[in-house]
Amino acid sequence: MHAKRTLITGSVAYDVLLGYDGSFADAIDGADTKKLSVSFFSPRYARHHGGTGANIAWNLRLLGGDPMLVSTVGTDGSSYKALMAERGVDVTYLEQRADSVTATAMIGTDTGERQIAFFHPGADALGDWPDLTDQREDIGHAIISPRNPIIMMKAVRWCAKHKVQYIFDPGQLIIGLSADELRFGMKQAKGIIANAYEWELLSQKAGINEHDAVSHSD
Repeated sequence: MHAKRTLITGSVAYDVLLGYDGSFADAIDGADTKKLSVSFFSPRYARHHGGTGANIAWNLRLLGGDPMLVSTVGTDGSSYKALMAERGVDVTYLEQRADSVTATAMIGTDTGERQIAFFHPGADALGDWPDLTDQREDIGHAIISPRNPIIMMKAVRWCAKHKVQYIFDPGQLIIGLSADELRFGMKQAKGIIANAYEWELLSQKAGINEHDAVSHSD
């Protein structure tokens, strides 16, 4: 009997990192925020492969797992898709769209580790959940991580319908999902991932505590 595969869904994105030699607070403190217009000179620039789904899939592969990545990239995503395939991640269901760019995060960090970030969802906002009916028997578990919230919930419903055990990792999308969606995602899950800050947001929005979360998860 062959080992079952792990379905991973989440964002595939490029991360653009900028460094500022100074304090964002100094430029903004006391400013009239209604007329705020600031610019920061960044002597440092780096562009990395990022995204929740891509990172989880790649790290699972490093641990010897067999991940199947379900996500969306844009016109500039060919090299990223090829890289993931080269690393042993199944990209059969990594959709590539010709009408948008790949999701991109731009993060500026000052010397005090303060950050100003922007995230453009790009192609992921236009993607959809694929028909995985023929793959069901090969899928043992799933991890559902932040991406287009509509697709995240389609993933939850697909896993629930086909009785695929999954880990629910709402992360940055806690603010983008409704309280009912968060509770539904947790109720069907075998596990929930959240750091301390995310858990505070999640528990307040969904109206649950640690005991509720454990009882929500089967």
